[in-house]
Order: sequence, then structure tokens, then C-alpha cells
Amino acid sequence: MTKNIKSVIESILFVASRPLSPAQVAKILDIDKNDAETALREIAAGHEDSGIVLLESNGLWQMATNAKNSTEIKNFLNADLREKLTDATVETLAIIAYRQPISRGEIEAIRGVNCQYSLRHLLMRGLIQKIPSPSDSRQV
Repeated sequence: MTKNIKSVIESILFVASRPLSPAQVAKILDIDKNDAETALREIAAGHEDSGIVLLESNGLWQMATNAKNSTEIKNFLNADLREKLTDATVETLAIIAYRQPISRGEIEAIRGVNCQYSLRHLLMRGLIQKIPSPSDSRQV
């Protein structure tokens, strides 16, 4: 298995928003499904002691943080939640409170800047929630 194929698979799994099957990986890279499965297993074996691991569940593969680091990750995330809300995040929350339901695009149009960071922090703190909408899946 070429190192390049494994590198590409790692990159794809890193940016994928969902777990992928060996068949999906094979289709993306135009390689044999067995070669994709072999590469996935080799990548997983090579990452056992890494901070990022490759997990397989029900035939689907995804990247995740190593469970051995869960305490440190939890501490980091809790510290992140203790930080004061930025002015931009408070402004984003005010827009959502006033105009709800509102899409991310509408918030960005009102503010004139990208609001991904603010929305992420508001979601993490439980101050807003994503509500699926049949017409627009980006409603918050």
C-alpha cells in the first residue's frame, strides 16, 4: 500500500463530517475496496498511540481523539466553557434571540462577518440549539 494513498485516506477522514465505509473510500480514490480496507486497518494500527485514532464501528471508519486522553480533553473543553463570551458572540446571541429562527447565512448578512466561531461557542454552552427545518437545514 503506497504511503500516498494512506495519507489521502487520513485527510479525507479528517474532513469527513460522518464515518465512511471502505467502499466509499474506494470509490472516492478509485481503488479496490479490499485495498481501501487494508489501508484503513494499517492507518488504525499506526495511530494506536497517537492523540488521534482511527475507529471502526459497524464497518464504518472515522477519526476521533484517543480515549486515553479523555480527562485532558474534558478539562480543556470545560476551561473553554468558562471563558467569558466575546462581544461578537453576545451580538450573535442577541440577533438569534430577536430574529429566531434564523439561519447562519442571515446572521452573517446582518453582522457582515463569518459567525461560525460564535455559533460554535453558543452551541457548546447550550445557549442555542440547531433546529432542522424542511426548507433550510441551517436554521439555529
